[in-house]
Amino acid sequence: MTYAQCPEGERTRALLEKEPIGEYAKQVIERVDKGITSAKTMPGGSSLFDLFQMHWAINIESIMYMLLDTDVHSVEYSRDLSKINACLHADLAIFEAKMEEVRCELKQAQLNKSPRGVGRLESVALFLNSRYKHLVKGALDTKHVDTIWQYKHGFDDPFGGWCCVVGPTECQPMSSTECSSIERNVTGGNEFYPTRDACLNNGICTFANEPDNDPEYEPMCPFDSNYLAPTFSGYGCDLSVLSQFEDLEGTSHQEEYEALDALVTVRDEFLEDTDHIRESALKMDKILKETMLTDEERKHLDQFGEAKVRDREHKHIFGCEADVPAEPDDEDTDGDNDPADKVKPSKLWATQEMRGPFFFMEDHLNIWKEFFRLNLKWAEQREFPNYLKKPSEFYEESDREKAMEITTLLVPRDYLRNRWSLFMMWQATQESVILPKAQDMQKGITEAMKPLRTAMKNNIELVQDSSGGLRKFAKGYAYFLRRSCINRQCNGQLETIMKILFTDECFPYASGEFNPSDEEGGESRTWKDCKEAVESL
Repeated sequence: MTYAQCPEGERTRALLEKEPIGEYAKQVIERVDKGITSAKTMPGGSSLFDLFQMHWAINIESIMYMLLDTDVHSVEYSRDLSKINACLHADLAIFEAKMEEVRCELKQAQLNKSPRGVGRLESVALFLNSRYKHLVKGALDTKHVDTIWQYKHGFDDPFGGWCCVVGPTECQPMSSTECSSIERNVTGGNEFYPTRDACLNNGICTFANEPDNDPEYEPMCPFDSNYLAPTFSGYGCDLSVLSQFEDLEGTSHQEEYEALDALVTVRDEFLEDTDHIRESALKMDKILKETMLTDEERKHLDQFGEAKVRDREHKHIFGCEADVPAEPDDEDTDGDNDPADKVKPSKLWATQEMRGPFFFMEDHLNIWKEFFRLNLKWAEQREFPNYLKKPSEFYEESDREKAMEITTLLVPRDYLRNRWSLFMMWQATQESVILPKAQDMQKGITEAMKPLRTAMKNNIELVQDSSGGLRKFAKGYAYFLRRSCINRQCNGQLETIMKILFTDECFPYASGEFNPSDEEGGESRTWKDCKEAVESL
């Protein structure tokens, strides 16, 4: 029997030939490939498939549904626009392509009548589905940790760890195969754990005589700086990262690369065209003996143009290392050529936003935090009252001499200065509360006005259109009265009323063209606009 090449789709195969962008995604695909290879080596031709055909059909069907989990692929993708950029989207697409490969291999295992192959592929599918969720949730979150990664899964080859042996209730180092071969106790136990601590903390075993060893797998953090928006700092999803998808014809990944490439070209050309302005400003500042610009402005002008995307060195930080304090520099200071030195955070890492490129949600929490930090900074800069100042803190020499002559406050001064600083910090904290309170008041008013909006909308619709509502009724009634009028004055008044009803300017609250006042006299122009419009009919 000739089996199809997995995965079956040409585009899917082309996508799987690409290396994932994030380090976590690379590790996942590498481990999944090992599981698929292991499943394909399982023997086939088992009579169990013919004997329990319905059981295997139901089991395989449940795996298929799991691979099409709407909770993962629909609900999580609701964050696509605001959170997921092109690089993260590419890795998620690679995961989905790998799911398609698992589905195809599962079909082949069924045709080959391999129950152990189906079992391992089911474990691979569960593992891949779970990693997909972790990647979506933790790609931009430095605190998110995939703690299940380190445990042994059904498709893994045997590896060393710790076994909780029930007899002596002792954690012993051994392989996963050896642990599973020990005769089990009815009360439980004989469970395999990746580390010594996991065995002691999660099992029924209470002691371990052997020292700990390096585990096969350790907990991983899905976070990767390549999933962030590209910035001048060198971090993010830039052209150097997306270039591998340039040759995927007719795919969104190729379109993303081409669009970003065009944007970068326009941006770099703009920087080149405006470079003469920078040079002129620096020359003028030099002629004026560096009095025209501040040090900060001069620094920015010196760096202007250095942020060209094509000339910028790409920086990369991933995993749990992204949550550690920034290093003084990102160079190999110890000279050991350790690759880990290149993934430690640099000075510019602290300026990186942990958000996607299209973040439309309100950023009120970050704004409040910055406002809070600014208040604390101002509190630290406030001057002490004169009786708490040190002599060096006075500007005038006479004041410094007077402060040195005072000896009564030398002992308690430090204590009082500390209490004063604490009070300033407390006051700054209380002042910072005004921002969320002010925002909550506006939101509270907006929320309280919601029931009124429907009623106001219904009232406005009554007079918004001259062909319906109250205006239509008034026109018909005025026309009826006009036919019964016997003098010219009555006809003139009714004609004016009908013209008003035909004129939208006379209903500014409904049309949205309300003008509260005249620019010169301060009087309302509403009646003037209405009069002019009526007279023009």
